[in-house]
Amino acid sequence: MIIGLDLDGVIIDHTQNKIKKAKELGYFIKANETPSGKLKKLISLTDYRLIQKFIYNEGTSSAKPMEGVLKAVKNLSKNHQIVIVSRRAKESRKIALDWLEKHGFLNYIKRKNIYFVKSDPDKNMVAKHLKTNLYIDDKLKVLRSLKDVPVKILFDYFNVVRRTNKEIKKIKNWQMLSSASKIKSFLTVNSQVFKISE
Repeated sequence: MIIGLDLDGVIIDHTQNKIKKAKELGYFIKANETPSGKLKKLISLTDYRLIQKFIYNEGTSSAKPMEGVLKAVKNLSKNHQIVIVSRRAKESRKIALDWLEKHGFLNYIKRKNIYFVKSDPDKNMVAKHLKTNLYIDDKLKVLRSLKDVPVKILFDYFNVVRRTNKEIKKIKNWQMLSSASKIKSFLTVNSQVFKISE
């Protein structure tokens, strides 16, 4: 099976950097207010863009991995091909690759399986080309646009999304998807069952 992952907010945890940059801009936000959908409602669009620019560039190097993500990627890569499909500007792509190497992800995800796209809708084209079976993203809007991916999972670390639809499953942490036995519950979609190896 081919498992696709978003990078920022799924693998990289930008929570502390968002709080730090928001404070520099005069905002005092809590960790559960850092997901993009919530943050956009709390600050000006100009300041939101400054925070995004910071986290995708110099902030990336100090960001930590999401709790449990490296172990989950290691376990899943034993039986599945892991790909990353991330929207990042050209100038921040090397920073992302350096971060992945620094934190050991390139031991389990081949460099050739990391794709950067210009816009979120481009993720569907890449996922379709790769025949991605399952994709994890932290943005509901992105998952809704992945028409060619059978299994879509929202990574909702702070449990801020109250409802998804029956086609989009939801996890709050990597422990919920860290092994073949745990992934089985996500693999029945439209009466199609994807076979996986233990």
